[in-house]
Amino acid sequence: MNISKHLLVVLFLFTLFGQSDAQVWTSYKSIQGVNDYLDLGEELYLATDAGLVIVDKNTLEHTIYGIEESDLSTDHFQSVARTSSGDTFIGTYDVVVAKFDGSGFQDTISPDGLNPLLDPELYDLKISETGEMWLATSQGVFRQLGEEWIKYNQEQLGFDFFKVWDIEFDEDGAVYLGAGNGVHKFENDTWIHLSEGTSLFAYLDSDVFFSDAGDLFFAGGLDSIGRFDGDSWTLISNGGINGTHINGFTEDQDGNIYFDTWYDGVFKLIGDSCVPYADDLNIGGNSLGKSFYYVDEEGVSWYNRNIYLSANKNGNIESTTLSSTTIEYNRIYDVKKGANGELFFLMYSSTNSISVLNPDGEWSLLTIPTELFYWSAYDGDLLYLSENDVWLSGNEGLYHYDGVEWTLLLDENCKTILQDSQGRTYVQSDYKVFIIENGIISEYNQQNSPLNSSHYVSAIGLDAEDNLWLGTNDGNIGVDANHAIQKVSSAGAWTTYTRDDHEAIKFPRGEFHFDIHGNVWVTSSFGVIKFDGQNFSNPMLENAAILEANKSHSIESDAMGKIYIASDNGLVTLFEGEWEEMILGNPDVIFSPYLVGLEFDDAGLLWYGHSILGLYSYLPAGVTATEEIAISRLSDFNVYPNPASDNTIVSFSIEEGAEVNLTVFNQFGQQVNHIALGYLNGGTYETDLDLSTYPAGMYLVQLRQGRHTSITKLIID
Repeated sequence: MNISKHLLVVLFLFTLFGQSDAQVWTSYKSIQGVNDYLDLGEELYLATDAGLVIVDKNTLEHTIYGIEESDLSTDHFQSVARTSSGDTFIGTYDVVVAKFDGSGFQDTISPDGLNPLLDPELYDLKISETGEMWLATSQGVFRQLGEEWIKYNQEQLGFDFFKVWDIEFDEDGAVYLGAGNGVHKFENDTWIHLSEGTSLFAYLDSDVFFSDAGDLFFAGGLDSIGRFDGDSWTLISNGGINGTHINGFTEDQDGNIYFDTWYDGVFKLIGDSCVPYADDLNIGGNSLGKSFYYVDEEGVSWYNRNIYLSANKNGNIESTTLSSTTIEYNRIYDVKKGANGELFFLMYSSTNSISVLNPDGEWSLLTIPTELFYWSAYDGDLLYLSENDVWLSGNEGLYHYDGVEWTLLLDENCKTILQDSQGRTYVQSDYKVFIIENGIISEYNQQNSPLNSSHYVSAIGLDAEDNLWLGTNDGNIGVDANHAIQKVSSAGAWTTYTRDDHEAIKFPRGEFHFDIHGNVWVTSSFGVIKFDGQNFSNPMLENAAILEANKSHSIESDAMGKIYIASDNGLVTLFEGEWEEMILGNPDVIFSPYLVGLEFDDAGLLWYGHSILGLYSYLPAGVTATEEIAISRLSDFNVYPNPASDNTIVSFSIEEGAEVNLTVFNQFGQQVNHIALGYLNGGTYETDLDLSTYPAGMYLVQLRQGRHTSITKLIID
């Protein structure tokens, strides 16, 4: 299996914002669930939030096809369908259809009549036996006739149709829609509101399903399921299951009907009752997230929950993950680095786990205590000193792991955890700071320190000299707001800086950062606060005229002293007085109060975890920020063969003499080879690249010609 077809999607490879590094972004997008599936006998085609996954039903080996080699703008695939002639099409969430040719996506089309201002969304794609393509969208249903698209919405479906979520065909070719106002049938160019007069309607989702006996089932009612026998509807109580959270129906070889729910597992229809059904397939912990349950023609039942897939083959359970990572959802609240270089991604999880990436690129899970099943990574923190010394905080308290068991040390809300060079552990709480030394717990509070009982401890940090830094605020934002930054020496001496004396001290929050020049930084709800030892300032607000960002979440800096700020508008950098904004994705999505974590790994790769957009890594392409550079993807810079096995040839042309360097990065952003080609005169050149020691996967080949840098992708089989 070629692992290059997994989720690692390179974003913004050749974007340049002013004088800056070549920006190489990699997305580690999670498959948050299967939105649609297609059973082709030996294989399952799964449309997911992170691409098309093709699963070998015998071995459960799978390949993920993303959008690297296509014109698609998203790999959130909402549906997959096949024509009677064997062509496969996928539909993206932003209502684009593309043909899958076995290795990529071609011939993209989008229906006429969409209103882009209303953010159109695709929910289903079906292709009739005659080749007609039908799309269920948030703006109605679209039907393709040759080169023409016909749109059906309020006029045909009723003013209250809301959205169309599902499309099915009966054995005679008639079209059935599951919409917000019920079920509609299209036959002989006429629409019939089939469920009109019933209480069946759908609020957030719906599913239309035909049984082998010819009955039509509709999961759209808020408190019932509809069954239509061709003449009349029967309403079946769903046993208290909210109908908006029924994902879909399936039928086994004996004619039994099942449906899967978002939160409550699988149910079996027995007569007019819904009975919870256990098939021993519940992997991935509790039932958070989109899923499907499907019984194929061989009687094998398939169950999916976020990145997990399992099959029950005559009582033998086989399981796999549909991801190249252990990240379950695109919700990363923070990124932490362990003492041995491991990265820990505090994430939204159904397995009560933290995702771990070691320096060798291997993914695993750190399981947290079962009593912390409802632990919120949003509020918690992790300090990983060794496999026998792990600290974990959250709303439920502070836990410590000694290699054998987890022990609850503090039974109250705890946040950031820090440890100084002497082994003292500091734990941030709401209105106090705990100190743990040699197993003894003490605290700074309003009785024994300048901390105020009405002032929330909103920021904490430790500098290189073991000075403790605290940020506090009283929750007010007006002119009378009382915010402060306090420094506590290792000997316990306090120094307090207030907003009354330093106007720039405004809503400090999060964790302090200390750069190589001795400056103290802390994130803020308004810009970012900087202290140079004498004066406080807010560089982001002072440059509001050139920056879109006005809120900071976390701060890091590299070895050169370049400051990286995770803001409400993406990633902001500051170096030698020059600002740069690098926006990931849709700024309207990023502009939010949600958390963002930053962390450099030991190889110099910057990791960016967003609590809505997921995980990214950022690779500076080896160009210092003080150089004037040009980033280009030159047509005469080529790597062939590509994909390659044992060797490939790099060909390029330069217009004038320059020092030329060739660098290869692996899929984790680590440099794996560097070749100095020396000074070359203008002309065309080729050089052989030995790949015999490279593992299969995706690589980036960077060619630097003087101040000009070009980048291309290389796939090794």
